[in-house]
Amino acid sequence: MIRCKGVAQLLTSGEFDQMSFWKQLPVRFHLWMCRHCSRLANQMGGLRTGARQVAGSIDKEKTGDKSLEERVLRKLGGR
Repeated sequence: MIRCKGVAQLLTSGEFDQMSFWKQLPVRFHLWMCRHCSRLANQMGGLRTGARQVAGSIDKEKTGDKSLEERVLRKLGGR
């Protein structure tokens, strides 16, 4: 059985999404059994979704003379 450290590494690196169904199966079984890794998977999914939303809204917004860092901070923190 795959261990938590291996699952965490697959989830954070993004390799899990690239794996075939049969290679994902042991990881999915581990996620079903381990609440800590399951929570990490949910958090990583939320981070990916949020990053995509911020990146999409920055692309649509007029850039003006603000730096990318200032625009990202404003979107994330309402600054």
